[in-house]
Amino acid sequence: MYYEGGKIVSVKYSFDKNNKYYYVRNKDNKKIASAVTVEKLEEKLRLMGLLVQYTVAEKNTMTVRDSFTDFLSRNDGEHRVKTMKNYVSYLESKFNYNNKSGLPFNVNGEDILDKLVSEIDRTYVLSVLKQLKSRLNNYSDASIQHYYGLFKNCINQSYIHYRELGNNPMDDPLLKFDHEKGKGWSPMAEDAIKLLNAVTTYCKPSHAVATHLCARGCRISEANALRVHHFDFGKKKFYIEKMVDDAGNWNKPKSKSSKRFVKMDDELALMVRQYIIGKKPNDLLFPSPKNKEKPIGQKTLRENGLHKAIRKIRETEPHFVWKNGFHSLRHYYASVVLKYGFNNNKAPLWISKQLGHSDIRTTATLYNHLIDPDDIDEGNAISPMKLQA
Repeated sequence: MYYEGGKIVSVKYSFDKNNKYYYVRNKDNKKIASAVTVEKLEEKLRLMGLLVQYTVAEKNTMTVRDSFTDFLSRNDGEHRVKTMKNYVSYLESKFNYNNKSGLPFNVNGEDILDKLVSEIDRTYVLSVLKQLKSRLNNYSDASIQHYYGLFKNCINQSYIHYRELGNNPMDDPLLKFDHEKGKGWSPMAEDAIKLLNAVTTYCKPSHAVATHLCARGCRISEANALRVHHFDFGKKKFYIEKMVDDAGNWNKPKSKSSKRFVKMDDELALMVRQYIIGKKPNDLLFPSPKNKEKPIGQKTLRENGLHKAIRKIRETEPHFVWKNGFHSLRHYYASVVLKYGFNNNKAPLWISKQLGHSDIRTTATLYNHLIDPDDIDEGNAISPMKLQA
């Protein structure tokens, strides 16, 4: 790591293949030092007073508290603002980082923050998991996995960057927390279509368009970041390249694969065409009424779009069921894409690309319950007594 503007940032060494030297740039992309070897480059940075590096002796005194601090400093700017806030919040609330919770996270009678990283082994890590399960017995396994996984990631990164710590205990496959993955709720087709018709009928065009975009696989944070120029009506698709969170912070997409083109059906294309009349190419699709350069609040889109449509439906159908807000429309879209892909012999990668996943494994993990639903008639369907040769 090195200091820049009084702040610790992570070092990223680059290599010039033509001139055969290593170099490092600052956040303004200005080259600040170069050398023929990494060791000489680090020596230059050290002489410049920029490099922050543990010595072998110091590494033997590195605590979990140090590991948490190192993890946060290295990843600051690398993740979405909301993700980093979550990381800090998780470490503070669950492990008493920065003494925020006031309740030490003790493992074997010792505050976890004071534990030497070099002394962490399989037994200790599993004790951390056991303690998390005990403390958070009313939490879901998926939530516990978030906190356990973050702890492991912090320790893992310390071992990766400070090799003198020794063998990385996080490489142990027995440290995996096997838990039942959560299943994303997906509405029945008739209920999803009923809701989309209601939002078109009863809601403002902006709220209706946002809801329909989610039904084409967008996350609401992706839909709310769209501008007019992202739509290509000739090729019937639109491009997702950014996200914006509830607080209005602009972020990179969730992953590299989340940058993608999304196909438009005729109904959506017509809806968007009519909605953007009078807008300029660089205009936000859903600007704030108070500031056209900022997107409207996602709560506003949700309350005056999706939730309003649900309320209208329940006036005549009080038992109409809808769970999990906008994201259930993305799950519904996934079920449509999966069904179409399998019925039309589409490659697994095609299916994943429509959802912004890097590979079919991610899709299968999230939507296995949609790919392979329970069917009481399947036993008869695959009976060897009925199959034709």
